[in-house]
Amino acid sequence: MKHLNIRALAFVALFAGASALRAQAAPAPQPAPQQPTDAQVAAAVDTLRTEVAAARKQTVAENMVLTPDEATKFWPVYDAYRADMKKLKDAEWAVIQGYAKNYASMSDSVSQRLVGEWMTSKSAQQALRASYAPKFASTIGWTKTGRYLQIEARLDALLDLARAKQIPLAH
Repeated sequence: MKHLNIRALAFVALFAGASALRAQAAPAPQPAPQQPTDAQVAAAVDTLRTEVAAARKQTVAENMVLTPDEATKFWPVYDAYRADMKKLKDAEWAVIQGYAKNYASMSDSVSQRLVGEWMTSKSAQQALRASYAPKFASTIGWTKTGRYLQIEARLDALLDLARAKQIPLAH
């Protein structure tokens, strides 16, 4: 992508790191710092998600070549798509939180539930992409829709990579 926003990458890394607050215990200096509460983590994540969404939109805008007429039609579909995707990403975030809360004492039953929820979320995300592709194509054509979906896939891959670096493997 020609303009990968450095701020977006920083926010992606911070967003991904929020899960690490719950999943990993750092060595405690004297006196031991207080572990953030669920409410504090949720507030920090909400703030970061808002900032990541803005950076994502900016990155899409910088990398799409839209005529004024296309832009007028594209952005409402984009906003609807991202709102729908956020709901599905909320379910994915809940899985990450569940994993972090149960990391130290993960049981097979909890793991089975989390794996099922994660797979359901990923399938729903793919179905949503498929349902929106024709909507985007009706506004900007299939070639530009393909470009947009490539940009989205790259941004998602960056987020997944940053998150994967922060979340420890199950043991």
